[in-house]
Amino acid sequence: METMKQDERRQNQRFPLKLPLNLTWYEGKGAQQAEATVEDISSTGVYFYLPQSLDKEGKVEFYVRLQSENSQSPGVSLHCLGSIIRVDPNVGQSEAGEMVGVAVHIDRYRFLRPEEEMPGATAANRPLPE
Repeated sequence: METMKQDERRQNQRFPLKLPLNLTWYEGKGAQQAEATVEDISSTGVYFYLPQSLDKEGKVEFYVRLQSENSQSPGVSLHCLGSIIRVDPNVGQSEAGEMVGVAVHIDRYRFLRPEEEMPGATAANRPLPE
């Protein structure tokens, strides 16, 4: 049996996947959108890099396309709603400037079939089923 580090609180295996993530969050007058990069993902959370900070108490919606390496299939898209649980400032640099690390707890998710569109849109026009 594997022992967990004392400070490690995660109970689910994380997968280090460098994938693009289409992100939507709400602040002020309405929806904001940006592209981010996944650092790792598990069944209950995701950690990604973004060139701007988010409100730690915020809610987000995101899409990630999952595809097998060397596969000709279009893969599937993962559509998630989540709660921001941590924001790590200044975790690196990109062409867009300083990067922020964001940890999100996945509250709800669904897989979109290949024939379903993966919009860069908000939950307002493609809500998750209750």
